[in-house]
Amino acid sequence: MKQILFTIITLGVISLYFTVTLKDRPAPQIFEPPVMFLKQSVHQKGIPIKKLRLCDTKLTIQYRGNNWVCEKDATCVQCQGHSIKRHNSLLEQFEKYKEDRLKEYQRYNKDEPIVLMSLNAGYEKLFRNFLCSMEKNNIEIQHHLYILPCEKEAVKMLKGLKVPHSKANNWMDDFKINSKFKGTNVGHHYLINALLFVVMNELVQEGYSVLMMDSDIIFKKDPIPHLKALMTMPEYKRVDLIGQHTGRSDDRSPFNTGFIFFRPTDRTKTLTQTLRDAIGIRPARSDQLYFNTMIKNHYFHDLNYEFFDMEMYYKRGSHAAHLEKKVIYHAVGKCRINFDLKLITN
Repeated sequence: MKQILFTIITLGVISLYFTVTLKDRPAPQIFEPPVMFLKQSVHQKGIPIKKLRLCDTKLTIQYRGNNWVCEKDATCVQCQGHSIKRHNSLLEQFEKYKEDRLKEYQRYNKDEPIVLMSLNAGYEKLFRNFLCSMEKNNIEIQHHLYILPCEKEAVKMLKGLKVPHSKANNWMDDFKINSKFKGTNVGHHYLINALLFVVMNELVQEGYSVLMMDSDIIFKKDPIPHLKALMTMPEYKRVDLIGQHTGRSDDRSPFNTGFIFFRPTDRTKTLTQTLRDAIGIRPARSDQLYFNTMIKNHYFHDLNYEFFDMEMYYKRGSHAAHLEKKVIYHAVGKCRINFDLKLITN
């Protein structure tokens, strides 16, 4: 009896202790996940620029040579690049014809990847080189192509070549992009890449898998079967991006933005919408620096991405033991004189 009474008294004292101790303690805070983890509609919202704080070294992983550091304003709002007005003017005109582009997308099959490129007439040699590689190697992917012409001379070129391209081009009456080539990340190259990011985001938001690529690439084999296989493999079910590695370890790594495969997952949609919304703040007009800085931001640490086998998806400057395995060949590198230096023997 004494033991039972002692137990009751002990439990009463313990209960009284916790009642008094925890009475005024605030309720525990519930973790609120970032936007990218929340289930929303078919389309996903982007992360606002102010929340990204791309120039905050505590929130964005810093690599060697990184110039996205600003003590004045880590949100990038006050010190946006000098090209922001030009970007906004272009995107304002381009956005007017979004519905026309959405109708064009409907002719594609969501179970198969879309090959997306943007260009002006200055890219003609490279683009013809790309087409020649497919003809020589008996690759038929015309129904996968969606080419975005960025000025009127490019429209004429694509019509002459009978290549599938966007017909929603009335925005060109109010905004002019130079038709000549002036070099990588020089002249209006940054505007051409800006439109590429916009269309890529529109396609991904609509549920399409997109292979976004540069025109300085040739196909040795048809990449579509490989990409379709990756879309259905169980081990790739949670993969958001698959890209070509830069082979570098600086601020413009790890992705070479000239060849990236986007899958329409919720995480990918949040990333692409953020890239589209913040596109005017790119420094040095480099889309590769912009993209790689974004994926190193703390909001996108949960992205699942892989890289293509460098023996199969070969780029100039990389090492490949078995060149017969090549699926594509990418002539990476800046070229400020002429594109002849990037032309590749098919």
